[in-house]
Amino acid sequence: MAKKREKKQAPPQTPGWLLTFTGLMILIMAFFVYLVTNASLMDERRIRLAIGSLLGTFGMATAKPDVLGVREMVDTVHPGPIPPDHDLAALKDLLWDDIEEDLQFVSNRFVQIFSVNTAVLFEPGQTALSPEGRVFLEQVVPVLQTVASPVQIAGHTSILRDEFAADYQVEMQDEIPDPSWALSLFRTMSVYQFLLERGVPVDNLRMEGLGRFQPRGNPQTPEGRRANRRVEFILDRRAESWSPRLARPEVMVTPEQFIYRDFIFRFPDDPAPDPIRP
Repeated sequence: MAKKREKKQAPPQTPGWLLTFTGLMILIMAFFVYLVTNASLMDERRIRLAIGSLLGTFGMATAKPDVLGVREMVDTVHPGPIPPDHDLAALKDLLWDDIEEDLQFVSNRFVQIFSVNTAVLFEPGQTALSPEGRVFLEQVVPVLQTVASPVQIAGHTSILRDEFAADYQVEMQDEIPDPSWALSLFRTMSVYQFLLERGVPVDNLRMEGLGRFQPRGNPQTPEGRRANRRVEFILDRRAESWSPRLARPEVMVTPEQFIYRDFIFRFPDDPAPDPIRP
């Protein structure tokens, strides 16, 4: 009796979509290399951001460090330590009169954070500066007028029930945008407007509202909730908003060159290198 022939199984084949995807990735990477090779980057930060973007595309980027951390990343560039007499260090003198510990000052070589409890600046649940808050900010104005870099004004709040007290409703948890974000933003805007009215240059200030989403303390304890209600003045030499304030090279553009953002492209018939003067 003849034996039945066993059917040979065909070897597994690579899916067609995978070949297409791989080819597309190679094409994108080749195009990226071409751009970097044929362009002059005018800012060291842009170089690192470009490299970091490529690494992130292939899953090789890591999480960003803490604002006070010292670990270097491909997307962080600092132009050196904070210049003395042009920073926030003068605000530390206000800590001596702070019996309630409503003020804090933390720093490292590149970052300074001056934190003010919202009780110093606002009435509970309010976004308009209190009279005491305006008096306090008058002491901050001279320092912010002389800083050598933009200062970020960041507003933070506690949990909703803590901030709104008797006005709190359960439905607030589902509102969009989150009420704590709006509260922190409006408070930040009040501080921002006051400083501008007192003569702080607009180029010296940035602002953002972060709501209840970056707590400093445990929101389950009264002490933690109090610590979370704060407005921070942050001077960070590594911040991206610094790049327009850094010394930039003077660029001489010829008819054979094309500039797009911080890239200088040369046409193929332009054999000369980019005439960039330091």
